Order: sequence, then structure tokens, then C-alpha cells
Amino acid sequence: MPSLVITGGRNEGSSFFLSEGKNVIGRGPQCTIRLSDPWISRNHASISIEGGIFKVDDLQSNNGTKVNGASIGSKKLSHGDIILFGKTPARFLTDEMDGVTRDLSENVLNSKDTVLRDIRDLQADLALTNQENVSRTDAAAVVSPLRRQLKVLNEIGKVCTEGLDLETSLKSILDLVIVNVNAQRGYIFLLDNDGSLKPFIRRQKEKTIEPPIEVSRTILNTSLNKRVAILTVNAQEDLRFKISKSIISHAITSCICVPLWLEDRVLGLAVFDSNMVEHSFTEEDLDICTAVAYQMALAMEERRLRNQVMEEQEKRNILLRHFSPDVAELLLSSVEEDRNPLEIGMKEVTILFADIVGFTTVSENLSPMEMASLLNGFFKLMSEAIFKEEGTLDKFIGDGVMAIFGAPYPHDDDAVRAIRCALRMYHGLNEYNKNRPEGVQLKARIGINTGLVVSGNFGSLQRMEYTVIGDAVNTAARLQSLAQPGTILIGKNTYDRARGRFYFKPLGFKPVRGKSKEVEVLEVLQSLPEDRTNITQ
Repeated sequence: MPSLVITGGRNEGSSFFLSEGKNVIGRGPQCTIRLSDPWISRNHASISIEGGIFKVDDLQSNNGTKVNGASIGSKKLSHGDIILFGKTPARFLTDEMDGVTRDLSENVLNSKDTVLRDIRDLQADLALTNQENVSRTDAAAVVSPLRRQLKVLNEIGKVCTEGLDLETSLKSILDLVIVNVNAQRGYIFLLDNDGSLKPFIRRQKEKTIEPPIEVSRTILNTSLNKRVAILTVNAQEDLRFKISKSIISHAITSCICVPLWLEDRVLGLAVFDSNMVEHSFTEEDLDICTAVAYQMALAMEERRLRNQVMEEQEKRNILLRHFSPDVAELLLSSVEEDRNPLEIGMKEVTILFADIVGFTTVSENLSPMEMASLLNGFFKLMSEAIFKEEGTLDKFIGDGVMAIFGAPYPHDDDAVRAIRCALRMYHGLNEYNKNRPEGVQLKARIGINTGLVVSGNFGSLQRMEYTVIGDAVNTAARLQSLAQPGTILIGKNTYDRARGRFYFKPLGFKPVRGKSKEVEVLEVLQSLPEDRTNITQ
């Protein structure tokens, strides 16, 4: 059966069935194959199978589809083709095999000593047992052969709730199955980036050493390509294994190979074998291994989803250090839509600098811990004021703070927001000082300027930081250094964009360090009435 192996992104390691007809790939709930990567469109592409012809079509996706590195609109597919859905790589596989492998595979499927379970039939059995109106007789026919599973599944449930890492959990589960079906060895194979199987875990009854990887590739390929669970009960005498050195050298008499299956996906294979002449696996053993394989796939999927949630939360926590919660959510939404609002570009922004006046004098009688507590209290007040106005906390600089209004997301009133933020800072500082002893009270000064800057992520591969650079930034810093304690100084551009909203006091042109020309400076007056919307200078 043709399949699509996802070799990267959030669904890496999954192998999806491809049915006859049209298979839609995308993020939408109606898609045949649902991929959760943010650059995948709701209906991204389709793979059609008609009369042995395989074709992929891009469904006008935002980020395109490529086959073997070339962008496509529609293209026929061949076995082994590499498909890129946006940034998510996948490998297209048919059940194509070389002559020897195909003949051996047919022998495996047709041998009287082989028992097969199609995992789609197992899905149907599960659906049957979940139906409310199913007859007692039909349910018993499905459940009765599986009664022995209850003990194993109960033990597996205990393992899964112990909070162990995935590899340790899977090793414990393999050990449980080896004991319960009286196997000698157990293996887990996962799909590699090229769609091939790679060994992940190997265990044996005597746990002193890990067994060598000695598994028939014929059985592995057959189980993976045909999506069947396989039980062979007479491996030594069966002609189909005459060229399988692993079967012969280890005197393997019986083998079970089951897909790690989850709905319409296969994540890998679980294999159990035995070389005990007096014991061959039974169909009940096959049923147990198949049910356990489903539980292992569930555990792998649960761990993948948990890691995905943890990664998303970590991203959110990082954003919340610099952006207000609303802006952080917008940034996360932009990433989901494969937009990058943090890319480098020109923007008009308003920059605010605030610092503590005379911090050295204030802190000289404080212990290091008291000084740290004082600074953290100040920074908390500043951050709250910035986020209240949906500004961006650029950085803490010694005993000061730098904030941006207008990046990454602009507002029509960014200059007004910056001034309101400065007033909030002073109000919060006054309240903070009421609980501080005499001599340990804080005073601040604030400078604000508006202008064109270059904004975006700057740095190296090891460390990136979102910030803005440009003359407007330097001017804002110089205005802060000119300000007296308790005052807010702004540049002419900021005044032009905020006039009519506050009282201002013109201070004329002032020389500032680093600029050849004097800068027009205004002071924001803090004695403002409650309704500021219609105030003029």
C-alpha cells in the first residue's frame, strides 16, 4: 500500500496510509492527513491514486509544495520521491520491492505457517467493541480472545503513569511483553528521515546485555509495507527464510512483528522472537503484541504532544518577558500563519528611556540582596507600566529600562501610549516610595523620542535579541540624560504626534551629546486633568 512518511516537523516519524482516490494533506479537520506545523495551509496539497498512477497537487497553499527540490503545481510521483509541504519534508513510498524481496514477501503473506492481522481490521474491531448497540455475541467474539491482554495492559498502564522518560517506559513495556509471551528478545524500530527503519530499543529475557540486531528484513518490510501484524510459527523449516542469515544463525523458530499503529499512521514496528523449540508463539500472543503496540504508539504520541505543549509554553514565556500578553499572543498567531513580525525592517517607533537618579548614593548603604530587591521592585513597576500600554520591553540597562512603542506591532497613537506609560511609571513610583524608608526612596527621569529606526532580531546564532537601532534611539537616550528627576522630556516628533492630548512646556533647542545640531525639547507636564482627550498646549 502506498504511504507518506513524514521525516521532519511536528509529525516526524509518522507513516500515513494513502488510499485509492484523493488524499488531502493539510491542517484542516477534514483533511485525510492532518499535519500540525504552522506553515501548513488548511488544505495544503493532495496526493491522488488512480489506476496505479500517483500524483501530487498543490492546493494553492501559502508556502508551496516541492518534489525533489522543485516547486510544483501538479506532478506525478515515483517511489522514494521527497516532497516538501511548506517546510515539512516527507517521503513518498509505494509497496515497490526488488524481485527477491517481493517474492519473499509474498511467501510470508501466503505461507500456511504465517498468521496475519491487518491493522485496519483491528481498528474495525475496536470500533465494534465501542458501539452501544452491538450484540453480546458479536462483542464476545472480539473480546474473548483478548482477555489475556487485561493483565498485560494493566501493567503497562502502571508503567505509563510512573512519569518515566519515553525510552525507559518503552524498555519496561518490552520487558513485560517478553515475559508474558515467553519471547527471547524484543525490538522497537522507528522510521528514519529517509523512510527506512532504524533500531531504537532492543531487549532480551536475560537483561545482562542488549541483544544484537538480528531481525529478518523480509518480515520487517512486509509488515511495514503491507500494514499487517505477522506471526510466523515455523521459521526454521520455511523455505522463504533460507537466505535469512539471522533466522538461521540464531535458530529462531517463531517471530511476531507488529506495526506501532495509531489510527491511520504507523510510527514503527515492534518485533519479538524466540528460539525455544518447545515454544512457538500463538495467535493470542499476536493479539497481545498488537494491542501493546497500539499502547506504545499512544505513549509515543502523548509524549510528542506533551513536548509540543512544553515547547509552545516556553516560547510564550520567552515572549512574555519582552511583550505584553496581548502582543505575545499576536506574535504566536503570526508564527502559526508563517509570518515573521520580528524580521529586520524600517519602522517609525517611539522610544522611552527611564533610569533611577542617584542609584549609587541610594545603594551604598544597602547589602547586595537589599540592592537586588530594590532594583527588582523598580523594574516590576516599569514593566507593568510598559505592558499596560502594549509597549515592548526592550531591555534593562543597569538601573534603567528601554521600551519601544510601535514595534513589532504599530498603533495609531504610539507616541501617546509612550507618554501615558511615563506618567504611569511616575505614579507607580510614588506609591512604591510611600512604603520605602527615608533615604531609600527612588527618583527617576524619563526621555522619549519618535523617529524611523531599524527593528528586528539582531545577534548571532547563539543569541538573538529583538531591538531597534537608529538615531531616534540615541536621541531618546540623550533626552533622558538631560531630564531632571521627576520630569519627562520629549522630542519634537513625539510632540507632533501627541499634541492636543497633554500639557507641554517648550524648553527650546538644547545641545545633546553626539549630535552636531541642537534638538528641540519639550517637557510633559504631569498636572493633567482626568479627561485628557481634548487638551491642547
